[in-house]
Amino acid sequence: MPLVVDSSTWINWNAEQRDLIFLDKNGNFFCNINITSGFDEQDIVDKISHLYWNTTANLDIQVNFNDSDNIFIPGSIHPLNISVINNSLFDAHYAGYLLSSNSTNIQFVNTANWFYVVPENTIGVDNTNIIIGDNASVGEEIIIYAEPNHINDCEDCEDCEINCNECHIGGNSQISFSITSNQLIGDVNLDNSLNVLDVVVIVNLILNEENYNELADMNSDGSINVQDIIVLINIILN
Repeated sequence: MPLVVDSSTWINWNAEQRDLIFLDKNGNFFCNINITSGFDEQDIVDKISHLYWNTTANLDIQVNFNDSDNIFIPGSIHPLNISVINNSLFDAHYAGYLLSSNSTNIQFVNTANWFYVVPENTIGVDNTNIIIGDNASVGEEIIIYAEPNHINDCEDCEDCEINCNECHIGGNSQISFSITSNQLIGDVNLDNSLNVLDVVVIVNLILNEENYNELADMNSDGSINVQDIIVLINIILN
């Protein structure tokens, strides 16, 4: 057993003679028990088991869309890719993520998920879907949040309560997008088809330097230019 001679540490740990001190895998104080009046083997085993499975891990969560079109219209479904990166120097047990949104018009197929274990310095990958509600308004800005999570509800550990779980800490992630109309991208003349007439309209938009038109922005880069014409022509020809 290590010998601690730092008096400030003794004070912070509230240590006394014949105290058995428990630290988690991060080296943080968990609790202490005094063995003067006895050595409760099962109690000690329970505390060690708790620390092995529930030490707070440092996770980074990354969330991205899995589809390529990214046309966010009411009623559409979009796959999400979630990466759970374990930056701890130990395996993270029951590590996971929690998803949320700033909008009531977003429904998650899974708001949360967890991994039995994410080994140290590795990445756990998961997939789920979001559903945009039919009542979503065109132009509404949607934000999807992802944060570290644990399999069970998290609470503070006090007085050696070994049944508690501390939520994993670390970096959060978010992505945002705007709700678009359910009109066909590229159908700038609104005739429900893509043809050379739409190409002519986009050319005129560029030459006349008219206001931004979302339906003409074929590559979704926020501007209307010759690249959008090329994309549209390729769609028509194919």
